[in-house]
Amino acid sequence: PSYLTLAKAALPDFLKPFADEKDDRGNEILKLGPIPAGTPVNLLANIDPDFTQLGGDRVKGTAKLIHLATKIKAERIRIWTRGVDTAKFSPALRSDALRFNWRAKGDTLALLYVGRLSREKGLDAIPALARSLNEVGIAHRFIFAGDGPFRSELRNACPSAVFTGEVPHDEVPKLMASADLFVFPSRTDTLGNVVLEAQASGLPVLVSDEGGPRENMINGETGFVCAGRDHSEMMLHLHRLARDPARRLRMAAAAREYALGRSWSKALAPLYETYREVAA
Repeated sequence: PSYLTLAKAALPDFLKPFADEKDDRGNEILKLGPIPAGTPVNLLANIDPDFTQLGGDRVKGTAKLIHLATKIKAERIRIWTRGVDTAKFSPALRSDALRFNWRAKGDTLALLYVGRLSREKGLDAIPALARSLNEVGIAHRFIFAGDGPFRSELRNACPSAVFTGEVPHDEVPKLMASADLFVFPSRTDTLGNVVLEAQASGLPVLVSDEGGPRENMINGETGFVCAGRDHSEMMLHLHRLARDPARRLRMAAAAREYALGRSWSKALAPLYETYREVAA
């Protein structure tokens, strides 16, 4: 059996009916579908019957899922979130020389994606976004930092885009700080720490409504959560931000402020506090 089959077998019995080993494109990935209405979560102490929707307070939803899976009391569950190095990733690293190399001069927007160039990252959305911007005359340049099997198809569909290839990690902060928006349409990422890094670099972010990246931003303040299976919503937000530089600047400042609250020292504080509680 495949490792995905084994992973599914390890799930608690009540979750197995909601698990799938493939996404809608046939890619192998273990995921959980929505927990349907009628699941008797109200029989468990401290669990809100409205467990069927895990949107909104994702940390709270995660705690509920752990409670359901393990029967551990909710008050004993702590969520350890990821952090970001806010000194390494900073708007102060913005480089006019790098933007010149990208041919992103003047009002040309630099729209950045960082990660593997593969179809499961939702990158099939990008050509439609680029065409829509071209149709209304919004000057832009997509910057793809990374490599992968979808690169050739993307290059053909987006001939004006910049493809950097793989970038050493210590060069990514300058690259992020030099862009204007971060576009991350993946529906399969469980975390997407690049979304935190982009916000620390002062970039508003556009992410999918599926997967983990939406848990690492504030919808409507540091960017937008967009329907992952319908490109029109991301297209709408991209057009609005492209035409409203003042709003972009406000979101950029909010993104940086949010990331400062997700520094590694603050992310680790609950973990250390838990250690102290256990040791006491």
